[in-house]
Amino acid sequence: MSAAPAGWYDDKDPRFVRYWDGQGWTEHVQLKKSAPADRAGQPSEVRGAAATQTRRAARAAEQSPRAAVPAAQDKPVEKLSKREARERLRAAEARIEAGEAVVARYQMRAFDDVDAYRAEQDQQLTTLRAEFEAEQSEARELWAKEQANAREQFAAEQAAERLKGEQAVRTAEDRVRTAEQ
Repeated sequence: MSAAPAGWYDDKDPRFVRYWDGQGWTEHVQLKKSAPADRAGQPSEVRGAAATQTRRAARAAEQSPRAAVPAAQDKPVEKLSKREARERLRAAEARIEAGEAVVARYQMRAFDDVDAYRAEQDQQLTTLRAEFEAEQSEARELWAKEQANAREQFAAEQAAERLKGEQAVRTAEDRVRTAEQ
């Protein structure tokens, strides 16, 4: 049983080729080249070995605007009649209006408004936090005053009860003395 030589072979995804190192498949993939051979006569798969990429990098390169520019230059420019151009413009405007309706419906904000909105909300939060802390401080002071008043009242009531008790004892002692005499 002979193994295939190392090189670039078709991947499961038809847009890519994957590198076979002679023993197993590697993680190295690249976009398929349309030209089968370069100037030196080598296959494009061998020439592309220096430009090895992971699948994620290859997809990102394929989807990036820079990668789309050369592909757009290869395609012939589609010419539209004025009527077709107007229809496409109307369709695009309808999609924009639909998007704006969604924004309005769900009360979403434009991206440039988000920073101003966040600053406004932070300011309101800071104001509310300061008001809450002031109310909390006032409540603590009021509670401390009420506690002090309650202690004073309790002490006064205790003193009054003590005084009544002492007077009752004196009255009883006086009666005992009078009875003894």
